[in-house]
Amino acid sequence: MHILATAGHVDHGKSALVAALTGTHPDRLKEEQIREMTIDLGFAFFNTPDGEEIGIIDVPGHIDFIDNMLTGMGGIEGVLLIIAADEGIMPQTKEHLAILDLLEVSQGIVVLTKVDLLPDPDWLDLLEDEIMTAINATSLRNSPILRVSAKTGLGIAELKSQIGQLVKNRPPNPLGGNPRLPIDRIFTIQGFGTVVTGTLLGGPLENGDEIEILPEKVKSRIRSLQVHNVKVQKSIPGNRTAVNLVNVDREMIKRGSVLTKPNTYANSMRIDASIHLLLLEGYVLKHNDYLNFFTGTTHGVVRVRLLGSTSLKGGENGYLQLEMENQICANFGDHYILRKVSPSITIGGGVILDTNPRGRYKLRDQSKIDELVLKQKGTLENLILAEVRLPITLKMLEKRINRDKNEIFDELALQITNGVIVNLSNHIEIKDDILVVSSSALPEIIQKIESMFQKMHSANALRRGFLLSEISNQIKIDEFTTERILTRMLSQGILQIEGQGYCLMGNSIKLSPIHEKKKSSVWAIIEEKPFTPPTYNESIELLGKELLQGLIRNGDLVRVSEDIIFRKKEFDLMVEYVKMELSCAHTVTVTGVRNRFETSRKYALPFLEHLDKIKVTRRVGDEHVKFQ
Repeated sequence: MHILATAGHVDHGKSALVAALTGTHPDRLKEEQIREMTIDLGFAFFNTPDGEEIGIIDVPGHIDFIDNMLTGMGGIEGVLLIIAADEGIMPQTKEHLAILDLLEVSQGIVVLTKVDLLPDPDWLDLLEDEIMTAINATSLRNSPILRVSAKTGLGIAELKSQIGQLVKNRPPNPLGGNPRLPIDRIFTIQGFGTVVTGTLLGGPLENGDEIEILPEKVKSRIRSLQVHNVKVQKSIPGNRTAVNLVNVDREMIKRGSVLTKPNTYANSMRIDASIHLLLLEGYVLKHNDYLNFFTGTTHGVVRVRLLGSTSLKGGENGYLQLEMENQICANFGDHYILRKVSPSITIGGGVILDTNPRGRYKLRDQSKIDELVLKQKGTLENLILAEVRLPITLKMLEKRINRDKNEIFDELALQITNGVIVNLSNHIEIKDDILVVSSSALPEIIQKIESMFQKMHSANALRRGFLLSEISNQIKIDEFTTERILTRMLSQGILQIEGQGYCLMGNSIKLSPIHEKKKSSVWAIIEEKPFTPPTYNESIELLGKELLQGLIRNGDLVRVSEDIIFRKKEFDLMVEYVKMELSCAHTVTVTGVRNRFETSRKYALPFLEHLDKIKVTRRVGDEHVKFQ
């Protein structure tokens, strides 16, 4: 099935034309029939002479119902732009045409209706010239113009044939990817429950499928499907699809919700996008403006955060971040429209480039602009290159790009082979947890982390190394990724392991003159009784806790228990004695250590227990033997 929509000014005969084409009048609401004016979306179907199935979404043309008109534009393949011969181009004709251009709808037919009211060929020729001028600078520039009368039937057969030609050469909607159905209508059928309708995108749906409706996160199952008012087992992308849901109350969801498969799409509160502003006299889009936002069947209020400048003028292009008032479900590549809240006019639109940006960006963040430029190109290669500007796993890459996993896999393998992308993982196989980053971005990331280490060392002069968790928090990257980057820096000789942490190669603690004086005084005390040094708590009084811990981390002091510490010089002598005794097949006892070093049990016992802990010795009764 191929889906088209109508567009055009109020009372230009859109609904009458749909009725003449399909035999079905699309105005289904009682109020619409009384007022003879379309208020909400209408739907009808027909077959072209060549047997092509055509679905038509009839949209309201009145300025008060632009919101509903925009809801009908998601997922369409083409448009019938309808202009009445007796009125010509009117304000909503212009706004609808601008919206179609922003949505990049390039397939269309301009239908000049009500020609029975003004049959003068010269007048119609002049009107067609005016129309050609109007559409020449838009995405509909190559559209044919047909003269039609729904009342007399003039031109209806030719229009059907032309619609057939319009859709005939269009490639079929691609299969693959994850299905999503932007919901444009919800109703209840007694005995069957809730039914939702929309134009299916992305991938197929089948009877019995488990589904999820976003942003509400309502879980359900498909009871039955209809396409073109006919029950089917399976619906494919491009079909107008009605879905009968199991155990879903109508009040639980709304127009603008999106029916998906579980765990395939996510809600967004913030999106990055391109923007093109219409040429509106005197209008300037400013940073932090609030506007009405429309994409697919969804609409809401957003705050605009511009990128690169604090304002944009009419006709200009740029990039921005939109912060949602409420969660939405959208996808990369979706088009959107922005309208002023008051007065209600369309000001511009663009393409969604990221539905899950990594936080806010700075106003003049050139790296973010470069990323969005890549994404706007739209090729899989560029999408991947945009994402790998920061380290990312294949699993996360698949979620962010939302393309077929095998396609991503193949492109990633190619770019790794070509050296464009670097594999940071401990394995070479391309698995879900493979961690990759662009080869051009990696040196910059490493330089930033090296600078961060320099600052940390400078701010913590008494610390030689830093734990993985501390480094991860500083650079705001998860520990898994941070460890892989640090491993790369170790292999490059930028970092070294220090205990359980990391430090810059060759770094040592740096003592101030006051610290050196305190250390010297304690060293003098230790020289008097080397193997009965001040305890940990006594050393805090002498050195201060910060300096004491710095000397321990740097290896100048060795803490063997909660309260016992030795200077490294003495500790090494004691360990050397123990190893020599063990090498002679002797056992070591607390008494032996006490007597050999003229110390006390208070020091000898914690020392030997520490050797047990680090697996130099093993206790057997009151003796300590070689650890085996």
